[in-house]
Amino acid sequence: MPFTNCGHASDSWSLPATMSHWKKLNEELKQAGVPQRTFMNESMEPVKTLVNSDVSSEPYKNILLNYLNKLSGNECEMVVRALTERSNKEIASELIPLFERSDLSEMNLWAVGNALNTIKDKSRIHDYIRICKNSSLGTARSELIRFLGSIRTPGVYELFAELLNDSNVRFAAIEALGRTNNPNAVELLNSLELEPKSVEERNRATALKRLERAASNIR
Repeated sequence: MPFTNCGHASDSWSLPATMSHWKKLNEELKQAGVPQRTFMNESMEPVKTLVNSDVSSEPYKNILLNYLNKLSGNECEMVVRALTERSNKEIASELIPLFERSDLSEMNLWAVGNALNTIKDKSRIHDYIRICKNSSLGTARSELIRFLGSIRTPGVYELFAELLNDSNVRFAAIEALGRTNNPNAVELLNSLELEPKSVEERNRATALKRLERAASNIR
């Protein structure tokens, strides 16, 4: 009888030592009760089922977290994507250290930022700000910048203004400034020289409209 809400594998079986971590993870999830789903008539691996279906990862998060640091690259990213659910708020502390790993690409780390934006654990603001200031992370920071903009945390206006000088995340900083309700952002945004019809220019137009609405609500 499969385990459906255990969060760990049964003690009555063991996995071959030669099996890869990815295969071990999928086997543990299968034994723990992840239901089988198909794509184009092909059975999906349990991790992919958690990523690409409405099956919640919450009952299996302990298994997934156990493999987070055993996998690298796209396999690690798949685990992160499987964990990307609002109900998994307490895992933010497990995801933040991933930004320090050299084996994860910018795209892999973007998925981590997206997970943190989805989870929205507001207790880790100082960590998010530190990550956003690390220019070596490139566009991987964009979802964290959006998250910080959405909660209007004190002190982030200065961060967004600083990130306008970072071409990798300027588009996200412009969007975030529009959510700050800070009237000083209007002049700052209007001073930017942006490429016509670029994402940055479109984001500025949206940001200015948001700031205008916020100002009219105060009057």
